[in-house]
Amino acid sequence: MGYSPPLSLPSNIAPSPNFNNYCSSTGYDNSSKCVAAVTSAIDNARSQEGVGPINLPSDFAGLSPNLQIFEVTNLERVDRGLPPAVATTAQLNQVAQQAAGNNTDPSLFGINISWGSNWAAGYSNALEADYSWMYDDGYGSANASCTSPTSSGCWGHRANILATFGNSTAYAGTGNVSGGSFQNSYTYILAGGMVSSSDYAVTLWSGLVGAQSTSSNSLLNPAAGVSDPAASLGSMFTTQLNKPIVGMAATPDGKGYWLVASDGGIFTFGDAGFYGSTGAMVLNKPIVGMAATPDGKGYWLIASDGGIFTFGDAGFYGSAASTFSGVPAVGMAASASGQGYWIAESNGQVMYFGDASPLSGTLAQSPITSVTPTSNHGGLWLISANGSSTGLGDAATMSYPSIPGSGVAVAGTSGQAGLWVATSQGAVLG
Repeated sequence: MGYSPPLSLPSNIAPSPNFNNYCSSTGYDNSSKCVAAVTSAIDNARSQEGVGPINLPSDFAGLSPNLQIFEVTNLERVDRGLPPAVATTAQLNQVAQQAAGNNTDPSLFGINISWGSNWAAGYSNALEADYSWMYDDGYGSANASCTSPTSSGCWGHRANILATFGNSTAYAGTGNVSGGSFQNSYTYILAGGMVSSSDYAVTLWSGLVGAQSTSSNSLLNPAAGVSDPAASLGSMFTTQLNKPIVGMAATPDGKGYWLVASDGGIFTFGDAGFYGSTGAMVLNKPIVGMAATPDGKGYWLIASDGGIFTFGDAGFYGSAASTFSGVPAVGMAASASGQGYWIAESNGQVMYFGDASPLSGTLAQSPITSVTPTSNHGGLWLISANGSSTGLGDAATMSYPSIPGSGVAVAGTSGQAGLWVATSQGAVLG
């Protein structure tokens, strides 16, 4: 506890193996031999720092270059005990992408927010860019700001990746342009807050498979020898998941719950029944949440574009897919009758369908990661990435506990006497 990772290294670490011998010098190289070589070089460099191997998710090669940058830089943070950037945001991504096109560092000059940014070019993929920023950034490296052994610009890229912002939540933006005079251009910006009140989360860290690979919370680390706190009803904590858990819902009597993964796979516990899933379907957008019908004999799944999937006795009352504006949906909740529902977006906006009515309250602080209804379904709590909550409707006058930062979904027990919190790893905290 209290460990602060070094923001600089004694000297540059030459890549071993030399991934230049395995990766293409033209284009973006996501080949298995190239990724394996760079990963091995990163692991070797980490070992000299006393940090364990990087654990890339199984779908890493299938991610876009921008998401690969977000993935690997966050793994560099959390593997050293630092909190991850909770999400990429629209405006930070825009700043980063524009800078990648201009072959320069992203900049937030003139905006009252703490930030740091990186640019790299000429590397075969995002892993190589990360290696240069983290392990080869001192004097004699490609770091143009490190003009002497004592220059303040030495190891600046590494320091930007490992930056902290006090009590402020970290957000990221990434950019990539292939081709041009520099072959590939990569950018990364980390900020201690959102750029403006109109900014919103685009990709949540908790929704990426890589978020399962490590956790700064020892309660969720199998290596710590601590069992799953809610094993009495069960969880997916010890099971290798194809996709991360993104949502959960409780049965009416509070004696069971469902977990849903981002591919729509459903996992049942206690008296929760199985009524179908989208696990075998090809989805336009990933599933981000679910809600159960009042009698517990059905459920809805919601995708990030606001698309709704119904199972069991759940009825269809409309969706937000046809009006999708780019702001992702993050969850849903059913009305008291089950003949309607609310859909919450990451910017705190709430849409209503069927007999679900508009809810009064203050706009939640972005980004919102999940939503849970009050016991009588007369209001909603919108859960933010930092674990805080905002109440709408009758929830506005009720207190709600802070949710652990590792939690991605929340469900109330019968009468809201207690809460279950699910993590992307499939653990359930009671």
